[in-house]
Amino acid sequence: MTIYTLAKEELKILKEIENSLYMKPSIKRINNFIYAKKDKKHAWQDVFDQIYSVLIDAKDKVEQILINRKSKGEIQDIRQAMKSIAGNSFSNAIIYIFLQNKIVGNIKPDIFITSKKSQVKNFDKISTIRVGNETQKPDVDLIIFTKKGNSDINRCMILSLKPH
Repeated sequence: MTIYTLAKEELKILKEIENSLYMKPSIKRINNFIYAKKDKKHAWQDVFDQIYSVLIDAKDKVEQILINRKSKGEIQDIRQAMKSIAGNSFSNAIIYIFLQNKIVGNIKPDIFITSKKSQVKNFDKISTIRVGNETQKPDVDLIIFTKKGNSDINRCMILSLKPH
């Protein structure tokens, strides 16, 4: 199995996701899926198909975390927090699985993923659509991209994630 060492920024993102209180139940379910399979490399590909069920299965644990935080006075509104967490959990799960696939060699080292437009050099320049005097920018939740030698964006795919 090919092992790729993530770049410093990728490792930082992976650690942030792993350490996110609300992602822990989902990551546990993702890892349980992987460890139940003999072929880990292919399991990391297959788990992309399991994101929905992973997030649904983790929902009760995430709600319990929210209830505990509300009882401590750390949050006000569980429903509002759950909406925010649901959107972030979906994109974070995709990023987590993407980076794990990169580590095992399923994704080439020169392909990157981010939820932060600011991390993609000249992203606004290439993604802004001009029609006459008006400009429009796409709804962006995730960007999968490659870079040129000077770190400018080479190719990219913009993903806008919507709940089912």
